[in-house]
Amino acid sequence: MEWLQHLFGKENDLTSLQIECESVIVFLAALIALRIGSKRSFGKESAVDYVVMIIIGGILGRAVTGAEPFLPVMAAVFAIIITHRLLAWAVCKSLAR
Repeated sequence: MEWLQHLFGKENDLTSLQIECESVIVFLAALIALRIGSKRSFGKESAVDYVVMIIIGGILGRAVTGAEPFLPVMAAVFAIIITHRLLAWAVCKSLAR
């Protein structure tokens, strides 16, 4: 476990290597989150899509810099993407009636 702390560090005083390691993990987690979100979530480029992308970018930036703990940040990102997808599904169902 000591090697993990060496690679990822604590919230303060991160080295370049630690930030790079966190960036790779955040990037891979963001790809998984976007796959969960489906093509519609970010493919239509509507105003809501841009707002969601900006919010997710801001939250993920906090994980990369170590300003916030990694797991709560990723949980927030997944919650936003799942909520966005559920709202899109609800709108589609309500318009189909």
